[in-house]
Parts: sequence; structure tokens; C-alpha cells
Amino acid sequence: MFTTTKALFALVASAVYFGSVAAFTGDVTWYNTDNGFGACGNQLNDGELVAALSSDVYDSGANCGRTIQIEWEGHSVTATVQDLCPGCDLTSVDLTPTAFESLAALSVGRLTGATWNFV
Repeated sequence: MFTTTKALFALVASAVYFGSVAAFTGDVTWYNTDNGFGACGNQLNDGELVAALSSDVYDSGANCGRTIQIEWEGHSVTATVQDLCPGCDLTSVDLTPTAFESLAALSVGRLTGATWNFV
């Protein structure tokens, strides 16, 4: 109970509110889908703009199919939540290679301080 409460408090505390839209700050990484099925039940493809969220933000699938917009150093990408990232920090996002490349070269590996929000 304490861990869940602490995680939810951290989620709310890390959000910056613009009207009714919350912008989150976290790291962005990328992963290969291997054309497998994501946690939302759909087959994934590395060429699609797909995002995976932390367990708390994924919210047992409640955010499946939602669109998020991610911004980092003047670049942005819009991706659809189709997967769970159990190893992600609370407000971090894992992207398919194609989505990540909209922000930076794959060789960068991890983008720190990216902002994102549901659109």
C-alpha cells in the first residue's frame, strides 16, 4: 500500500499542469518489438510509432490506445500506447526504434529530461 501511494504521489508531484493537460518529465529509451504482441494485446512492429509506459502510468491497460506526444530538445513525436515497460521509471517512456529516431539517433540510447503528455 505504501509503495503504491508513494508512486502515485510521485506521479502527481512530477506532473506540470497546463490547464487540464499534465506534462510529465522522464527518460525516453527504445526497444525492439520483435514483431511480438504488446501488453495491450496488439501485434507490434518496429516501424510503427508505439510507446510503452511504466506499470503505474500504464494503469493495468487503462491507457492502451491513447496517444502521447513526446518532446526533447526541439524534436517531437506522437506515439500510441500499445505496451507496458515494467523496467521504466514512473514517468519514463520506451519507444519503438522508428518513434525514437524522430527524437534522436538510436545510438544515443537514452534521452533524459524529455517531456510528454497525453493528447
